[in-house]
Amino acid sequence: AEPIEGWTDTLNGPMGLVVSMGKGLLRTTLMDLRISPDVFPVDMCANMLISIMWRTIVQQPEEVLIYHGCSSPINKTSYKSLIPWIYEGIREHPYDVIFARPWVHLNVSLPIYYVEQWLFHLIPAYAYDAAMWAVGKPPRLVRVYKTIHASTEHRAYFQLREFDWKMQNYHALLDIMSPEDRKCFNFDLKTIVWETYWRNLVIGTKKYLLNEDVSTENLLKCRQQYGKMRWRRYTWNFILALAASRFLSRFKWIR
Repeated sequence: AEPIEGWTDTLNGPMGLVVSMGKGLLRTTLMDLRISPDVFPVDMCANMLISIMWRTIVQQPEEVLIYHGCSSPINKTSYKSLIPWIYEGIREHPYDVIFARPWVHLNVSLPIYYVEQWLFHLIPAYAYDAAMWAVGKPPRLVRVYKTIHASTEHRAYFQLREFDWKMQNYHALLDIMSPEDRKCFNFDLKTIVWETYWRNLVIGTKKYLLNEDVSTENLLKCRQQYGKMRWRRYTWNFILALAASRFLSRFKWIR
């Protein structure tokens, strides 16, 4: 049977980005919106490996052929496009438990990223853990953020760089396959609709990775919770803006 859309069992790679964004934990990360990410779904990777073995046995090439399975030269997208798709997937399928309204600032500057890491992640995490310790509960948020930061720095190399891949062997493999084989062992990256792919990935992390209920009833409940958190954020921002305005109005040079 073909794999289920959105299925995943790991936080490595883009799944870690999606979950930390959806939980409202990730507030800053390293990413260049102009970069085109290289994504190759695992079922397509498996189909391509099977097809490579078939070609090797049938044609018996004299030299070792290197195959690149990369989406950027064939079906190009960018982080500028996919980040909104992730946000839309999160709004439609919120997680059962979220810590804040999902929002993340994307950086290309390492110094700014480290400053924001302390402002948005570590200082609030240490304050939260201190409060937990004071009431006799185990502190855990700092440990969570250290895991998120390690994952972010592993992804950063690829989120800040674009690569030039030679795809001639990939195309040659597709060209010699019959229409029936190409359908049965599909690894044609042109067939992927990226908006659908990323929205399905959000659903997959909720259902298969976090083992949450994706029934209509539970989704309605989660959307209500998400909406309340959004309005709390808007109210808090309004109060802060009003307080700042009242404070600054005391200074004559500002008035």
